Amino acid sequence: MNTLIHTWIREQSAKERSNIVTQLKAILSDDISDDVLVTLYDKSISIFQSRKCKSGKQFESIIEELLTHEKIPYRTQVAINEQGIILGFGTLVGNQAHVVDIVIGRGFEIGKSITDFTVASCKTSSRERWNQDEWSTTHKPKLYLLCTLSDDYPQPKKFKEDSTRKIVTLNPKKKDARKYTLDFDDMIQELVIDDILDDIYPVT
Repeated sequence: MNTLIHTWIREQSAKERSNIVTQLKAILSDDISDDVLVTLYDKSISIFQSRKCKSGKQFESIIEELLTHEKIPYRTQVAINEQGIILGFGTLVGNQAHVVDIVIGRGFEIGKSITDFTVASCKTSSRERWNQDEWSTTHKPKLYLLCTLSDDYPQPKKFKEDSTRKIVTLNPKKKDARKYTLDFDDMIQELVIDDILDDIYPVT
């Protein structure tokens, strides 16, 4: 899986460069006025935001593809309420408090608690965005995985890292203080084992 994600990152970088060059060529001229500079700025922001959104979805799709390949059951865009109860699937479920990227496990049913499942939260760049999942410290999933492509993930103490809260990345910090130093191959291997155990000892 690590190889697959590395290949995807290289492809995204090449596409982004090509897109930016094409877009800028369309508005640049020899005599650049203030209006053109403003347009250039706006266009750059637009390209960045569009790429960011698209990259996030593609990152999720790669993880979903690997889960499917390993026959690990999962659901995407799972809506939960303030109590961590599953309300439905999709981003437009009434009374939802949060929408979870990927929920992994067997026996999905509306009305079940998110604490019965593993959660993968996918963020190409985490920084402070991982705080969007603060609910996961109150209604603790069986396993919470913060999946990121960057090295801007939080320090273990701040993240409250333990055996049920882990950070997964391809780009660890130079001084990586994580106790559980998972990359994506490690994550898939752990999820395969968890799925086998869930099959033997199902949640009732």
